[in-house]
Amino acid sequence: MKPSPKVFQQPAKAGDARLLARLSPNALALWSSVARQLSGAGLLDSVDGELLLCYCEAYARWCATGDPRVPLVPH
Repeated sequence: MKPSPKVFQQPAKAGDARLLARLSPNALALWSSVARQLSGAGLLDSVDGELLLCYCEAYARWCATGDPRVPLVPH
C-alpha cells in the first residue's frame, strides 16, 4: 500500500508555516483550493511545496492584472 502524500493545506511543521507565510492573500486562497484538489487526487507530496508556491503566486499576480491578454510568461 502506497503511503498517503503529505498535504500542505494545514502546516504540520514550522517550515510549512514559513512557506505559506510567503504567499500573498490571493495566492493563499488559490493554494487552499489547489492543494485540496491535488491532495484529494493523491498528487501532492512534501517536495511539491516550493513549486506550488511559485504557481499560486504567479497565477495570483497574473489575475491581478485584470487583463487576460497579458501573457503569464513574458516573451
